[in-house]
Amino acid sequence: MKSFQIALLSIALIAPAYGDDLDQLRRFYSQLQSLSVEARAETGLHLTLLVARGNRFRLQWQGRLVVCDGKQLWNYSPEHKQAVLSPAAAEYSGSVEQLFVALLEQAHLRILERRAETLRVECRLPSSASALGFRSAVLTVRRNDWTPLAVELVSEAGIQRWEVLAFRPNPPVSPRDFTFTPPPDTEVIRLSGPGGP
Repeated sequence: MKSFQIALLSIALIAPAYGDDLDQLRRFYSQLQSLSVEARAETGLHLTLLVARGNRFRLQWQGRLVVCDGKQLWNYSPEHKQAVLSPAAAEYSGSVEQLFVALLEQAHLRILERRAETLRVECRLPSSASALGFRSAVLTVRRNDWTPLAVELVSEAGIQRWEVLAFRPNPPVSPRDFTFTPPPDTEVIRLSGPGGP
């Protein structure tokens, strides 16, 4: 799901400049248990995302809602009065942990610009991250607290530019944040996983 991938990359693939900065940033993101982000694409698309370890997330944009509790994934479209329920896809398994830790450790980093308050960094993703759909990201981060400010995601389809409007590390979360009950007039489509009926 491109929107989910965009959101996660925009808030998670952050990298500062040299030595101690890089160590501090990786330590900061490896200790996160949850985060929330609000972002706007240059196309005007606006999204909000709440993510927690254990492959849990809640993503909203243009009335659409995607919710995953780590085991089940709901994809709800109020416009079509339809909700698709499926097992949490293998492609999302461990994705939060990978984005917080593994990609920060594996990405090839190159400083494009260093200013007093911000860094602009290119992150070239390892081939093992190809399932995310992007080859690289150019990130602008605030140096004093590692907050992402902007991201450019480079894929085969071109460049997607996002402005991060709000970012909150370790917001409190509850199981209810990652559950969904379809409205009464909603058509529910249930999909089984591999090997299912």
